[in-house]
Amino acid sequence: MATAALSAAERLLNAAREQLRDEPWATVTMAAVAEGAGVSRQTLYKTFGTREHLGQALLLREVESFLSAVEHELAAAEGDADHALEAAFATFLAGARDNPLVRAIVVDEDPDLLALVITQEIDVVGFAALRLAAAISERWPQASASDVGLLADNLVRLAISYAAFPAQATRDVPGEVRSLLGPFVTAALGR
Repeated sequence: MATAALSAAERLLNAAREQLRDEPWATVTMAAVAEGAGVSRQTLYKTFGTREHLGQALLLREVESFLSAVEHELAAAEGDADHALEAAFATFLAGARDNPLVRAIVVDEDPDLLALVITQEIDVVGFAALRLAAAISERWPQASASDVGLLADNLVRLAISYAAFPAQATRDVPGEVRSLLGPFVTAALGR
């Protein structure tokens, strides 16, 4: 998509994300983000208000991106719950490995970004679990709400754990998750 077709908000979020590739959040300035997006600082402040709100918006956009990729895998599995579990987990882990925001939070343990995840207004785990539960329920309507909620919450927590503490490259984590949770998934969702 051409830069001109992107909204100012998207360009600003892209610029902030790019800055996180090379530096910690604490040194990412509003001026540098505005310059990277090709907009004025006034536009940046008008769009997001504060640096904290910019960080929250970036975090939510990245969570949305991960969830969209996972939802795509659920749809592609065509009702095969075991395959959906493994493919969605693999997609999340691949995306987390290459994402500068995840790297900044998990690897660099950036305290300002970590605070957005842990202590601020955004319940990342709850938001992701609710969205994942809705996607699972849409594809497997026969599953009980309690089973879907339990599965979604635990998958989100497990995925975040693996993103924070990656397993050895030789391990097949998605396959291991499928082996571990497959019986529950099969019983709760069916094939």
